[in-house]
Amino acid sequence: MHKRARAGVVRLNAEGGRPFGTKEGLFGEAIRALAEDREGRIWAGTADAGLYELDGERFDHFLVPQAPHLQGIFALHCDAAGAMWIGTDQAGLLRYHAGRFDQWLWSCDGLPSNHLSVILEDDDGDLWIGSENGIFGCSKHALERYQGGITPTLRLKRLTLAEGLIHKVCSGVGQPAACKSADGRLWFPDGPALATFAPATIPRARRVWPPLIEGASVNGVPATLAPGGLRVRSGARRIDFQYTSPNMLAPEQLRFRFRLDGLDKQ
Repeated sequence: MHKRARAGVVRLNAEGGRPFGTKEGLFGEAIRALAEDREGRIWAGTADAGLYELDGERFDHFLVPQAPHLQGIFALHCDAAGAMWIGTDQAGLLRYHAGRFDQWLWSCDGLPSNHLSVILEDDDGDLWIGSENGIFGCSKHALERYQGGITPTLRLKRLTLAEGLIHKVCSGVGQPAACKSADGRLWFPDGPALATFAPATIPRARRVWPPLIEGASVNGVPATLAPGGLRVRSGARRIDFQYTSPNMLAPEQLRFRFRLDGLDKQ
């Protein structure tokens, strides 16, 4: 009895309740997410059998080309532009739009985790996502213009222990595990607690910390750094700089960029 109570979907209307299960093509133990897109199509995400679309009185399994072995789906969000955003168990963030799937991952695209369980959209149209490594936000425009391996990795707005979360994991068991209240605030599960914030108060531009130059060497020989900089004779083949940042609040979020004026164009 317990197993049957957890399986499938029930449609409620004036005619009563209509269950959908394996006979209607819906396989998988637990339904973690449901969504309706702007065309009125119903989608279901399962914990162990991937993505399904309701076609009349049956659910059809919907294969994701980028992740053919995708099993766990924990969040579905359909936006006004017709895109469906998918939070997965181990396959990062997916978007289905105009017949095409796109994917963003932890390993190469800058996401803090591949386990994403909650997706909300704020009043400005930005996405906020709960993961096993805090909460992060990103504009849909930034995700769309990002090109893996070509443009720099995504720069996300992060909320971690350093920003006041009491627990690293911000995951929910099933949708909806988070919500947006009437005043625009977002509410996320945070382990044994509840995290809430107003997206408009989260800085969009990160603070630029001045670098700390710790040392330098020329052709492998330590050099002295004078207040006016480093003077090197012509003919030097290798110049090394050792540098860091004084920001110790969230060192895992630090990113360094450098350019030699007059030598580097990028």
